[in-house]
Amino acid sequence: RALAPAPSAAARPLSVEASMDDSVSDLKRQLEAAHGAAWGLEGRRRDRDGLALGWELVHRDGGAMSYHLFLRDYDVQHGEILHAVVRRDGAEDAGG
Repeated sequence: RALAPAPSAAARPLSVEASMDDSVSDLKRQLEAAHGAAWGLEGRRRDRDGLALGWELVHRDGGAMSYHLFLRDYDVQHGEILHAVVRRDGAEDAGG
């Protein structure tokens, strides 16, 4: 699956290996580990899963993907583009 980078990152999709059985939190954890510093996520408060607050994965329908659901619940297909939306510093308390 490819994800559009955050605005501060390069303007090219990122390839990610994931299974339909992965949860959205699993995918976010993988992305945060690989790109969190570049996306400005370091030092932010954490949610109960240990993920930085203030960023979401957005599905093709335009809605934020819920952390407790699985990729299969969204019918994510091989090669599909998801978007990582990162709030600016100081705005992470709005959700995550």
